[in-house]
Amino acid sequence: MAGESHLQDSAELAEVRAQLRELQQLVEAIRTGSFDSLIIGPPGQEQVHYTADRSYRLIVEAMSEGAATVSTSGVILGANPRLGSMTGQDASELIGTQVLDLIAEAHRPAFARLLDVAVGESARGEVDLTGSGGTTVPVLLAVSGFDLDGMLQRCLVLTDLTAQRAAESQAAKAHQAMREQSTFLEQAQDALGLGWWALAPDDDDMILCSPQTHRIYGLTPGQSKIKSATLRIVIHPDDRAGVAEARRAALAGGARFQVEHRIVRPDGALRWVLQAAVVEWDDAGVPLRLLGIIQDITDRKRSEEEIRAAAAYNRSLIEASLNPMFTIGRDGAISDVNTATEQATGYERAELLGTWFSDYFTDAGRARAGYELAFAGGSVRNYPLELRHRDGHVTSVMYNAAVYRDPSGQVLGVFAAARDLTETERLQDALRASEVRLRVLFDHAPIGVGEVTLSGELVRVNQYFCQFVGYTADEVLSMRGMTDLLHPDDIEAHVAIRQRIASEEIETYSADRRFMQKGGGVIWGEVQRSLVRDPAGRPLLYIDTVRDITAQREAEAEVRTLTAELEARVMQRTAELELSNRNLQAFSYSIAHDLRTPLRGLNGFSEALLEDYSEPLGETGRDYAQRIQAASERMGTIIDDLLRLSQVTHADMNLVPVDLSAEVAAIADGLRSVDPGRRVSFVIQESVWATADRILIRAALDNLVENAWKFTAGRDDATIEFATAATEDDGAVCCYLRDNGVGFDPAYADKLFQPFQRLHTPREFPGTGIGLASVQRIIERHGGRTWAQGAVDGGATFYFTLAAQGSAR
Repeated sequence: MAGESHLQDSAELAEVRAQLRELQQLVEAIRTGSFDSLIIGPPGQEQVHYTADRSYRLIVEAMSEGAATVSTSGVILGANPRLGSMTGQDASELIGTQVLDLIAEAHRPAFARLLDVAVGESARGEVDLTGSGGTTVPVLLAVSGFDLDGMLQRCLVLTDLTAQRAAESQAAKAHQAMREQSTFLEQAQDALGLGWWALAPDDDDMILCSPQTHRIYGLTPGQSKIKSATLRIVIHPDDRAGVAEARRAALAGGARFQVEHRIVRPDGALRWVLQAAVVEWDDAGVPLRLLGIIQDITDRKRSEEEIRAAAAYNRSLIEASLNPMFTIGRDGAISDVNTATEQATGYERAELLGTWFSDYFTDAGRARAGYELAFAGGSVRNYPLELRHRDGHVTSVMYNAAVYRDPSGQVLGVFAAARDLTETERLQDALRASEVRLRVLFDHAPIGVGEVTLSGELVRVNQYFCQFVGYTADEVLSMRGMTDLLHPDDIEAHVAIRQRIASEEIETYSADRRFMQKGGGVIWGEVQRSLVRDPAGRPLLYIDTVRDITAQREAEAEVRTLTAELEARVMQRTAELELSNRNLQAFSYSIAHDLRTPLRGLNGFSEALLEDYSEPLGETGRDYAQRIQAASERMGTIIDDLLRLSQVTHADMNLVPVDLSAEVAAIADGLRSVDPGRRVSFVIQESVWATADRILIRAALDNLVENAWKFTAGRDDATIEFATAATEDDGAVCCYLRDNGVGFDPAYADKLFQPFQRLHTPREFPGTGIGLASVQRIIERHGGRTWAQGAVDGGATFYFTLAAQGSAR
């Protein structure tokens, strides 16, 4: 059964193929115009079809697109040559084949949907044809359905998209390259800190800016366009006119727009920017727009400023040098000099530049050889030359030179600096002279001097040292050291102190030592040893000095003897003085006692005369009796004052802190209570403390305050002031008591503190003249001093000093 079925299919296929061949021949005849009409249709229903116009057929065959007519079953009924070339076959071979076979496998479903159109409908879409060698050809398929004598047929027009796809691919690649290039450009601009902007002259209010431009101006990136006024405000006020003028000149066809200026960002930061732009012109020469870039150059400006400052600093260092400095090219010509070079040669910089370096030295060949050595070896040190001045005088110099290079390491020239040896030679001469003087001083010094090694050996001694010990220099230097010259009893102490200085516990010492002279005598010397260090601070040697103090020692012994004798005499005299003082004190009391008895008699009898014999005495007698009575009373007062003065001089002292202000205030209160009618203003400084005997200092203050009270009696505005004055002695306090009373004549100020010396009569102001003498004695016993200042009717000021609180003289 299977075999029969297969035979039947083969017969049907052969029949179809035969029909297709007939149809192909028919189509070819129609195509070539071999007949003009066809009769088509079943018997009885034949229709006459006239063939297409030949010109139309030629157009179809000449089309650059592929064209085919397809039956409803998908069989190709006709195809033009272009379709054949697109599929790699002959057009005639396509007739009768399935159109679906021409479509790539993946596109057949889409092709079938496009092909499924009815009469009057059309469809378009892209599919791939299968070309020769398995290639694919992309095509744009246009399908139209039409009725051909009641039969649905489909017309296919296939446009080759290969070139279009290639162009699109190229365009896509170009577009991608442009996107990549744009991205790269933006990234490069960001990396370089570049922003761009565009300005149309007819739209001056708005500027198109990149985000980087916003950032440079310190603005937040937002819209691509910003107002010109916003950017003008950011430009530094001093630079706005220059920027505007540069833009105007560029738009007018003048200079290229390129300007560096400052901006002040909204946050107050000052930045430098560089702007450059080109003008885009139309065919008529009218500016269309200004395309520019902007870059933040603050760091560059800062670097330039730092470079300028560094260059100025380096130049200032070179110019500040007192040594002549040259830079020399490979040809030996001078390329630069400093001011010191101008002074050393007598030529100005402009005259020196470009001339030969060697021409300014007495030995030009040696000068030339010097810088050639520097070029060959990289440097030359301590190269002596003689520099000739314009006026002919010559200066000895020591040159040091080294090559200098560019950043790549290429040698550019030689930098040479000369050191004037005039001062060095002078110093060397002075040093030699100083060494001679030191040698003379060493040898002829009025004290012994010795140089001692760290191990203790004497290596050099002067003449005085030899004379001091009685040995020659060679004999001294042959000894083991200073110990061979010392008295045996002083060696142990000398060794001990030498060990302390050797261990650097101390660096110098001084001691009195006995020396044994060559002849056997013993002499005294004051020995001083000092450690000498080198410039690095390392111990170098010792210097010993010996001063003959034998006579001093003998004088000191004699002084001690005399001092002991003097102390004994002083003790004897002190005892005698104390006895004399006791006798004087006893005598004072005795005299006072013996004088008071007759004074009391005079006073009593004169009083009795006045009381009992007043009438017989008469006026004159009574006056005489009254005078006798007043004189006896005055004599009693003088005796009392003398006793008080004696007590002040000999009383024992108990030094304690005393508030002088409080004592004066108490005295003032007492005077007011005794004489309440007096109106006296007291000005007392508070808390004036001193170290004193309270009883004695109260007596002194009593005398001073009472004196002021007494001598201001005639003043309605009497004022008494107690205070302190400045003193150079930090351990003392200087006090004064000032009044505005009658004062005194300064010519007699030296009499104020003498006993019984008065500058006023008793009738004017009562008193005995003992008070101020007592004050002086009291202050002197405290180790202080007193003095007074005043003027007639100008008041008086009495000063005294005492030990301050916490300090005792």
